[in-house]
Parts: sequence; C-alpha cells; structure tokens
Amino acid sequence: MKINAIPLPETKDENFTGAVGDFNFQVSLDKKTVKQNEPITLSINISGTGNIKLLQLPNINFSDGFEVYDPKISENINRKSIINGSKKFEYVLIPRVY
Repeated sequence: MKINAIPLPETKDENFTGAVGDFNFQVSLDKKTVKQNEPITLSINISGTGNIKLLQLPNINFSDGFEVYDPKISENINRKSIINGSKKFEYVLIPRVY
C-alpha cells in the first residue's frame, strides 16, 4: 500500500500543537448565579474527528478576582476506521472579589 502524505500547513502560531481535524467546542458553567467564595465549574468540551490527544487549550486569562485550580482533563477516544471522540477540561473557579 502506498500513502501520499502532504505536510502540515505552515503556521506562524507558536502555540500550534499539531492537532488537526474537525472539532466542535462546547463551553458551560454548572451554575447561572454564584455567591462570593462559592465554587463553580467551567467545562470546555472539544469533540470531533482528528488527533484529539494533541488538543490543548490556549492560556485562559481569568480575572484576578477568581481563584482558579488546574483543570481536570478527561479523554474519550475511539480508534476505529476514523479517530474521533472528545476531550473535556473542567476548571474549578472561586470568585473571591464581589
């Protein structure tokens, strides 16, 4: 079997990690309203076809009024005829300033 592979597109973005595919992003919060010092969870779910393992989020600049914990990252990857699945990032945020 002969495979003709083309190179990845050239990029000037130094943050490019090599993830190529067709992806959808879904962002949600677990609560619509929150009180000061009450934790909330920000979920970012990326799903689709492609190299999900290489997906990374860009740095998110949260307001200084939030205490932010490192995200919990989970993956669900199917490697059948087409690689597809999802990768989820869950941030716990605590608003410290009213």
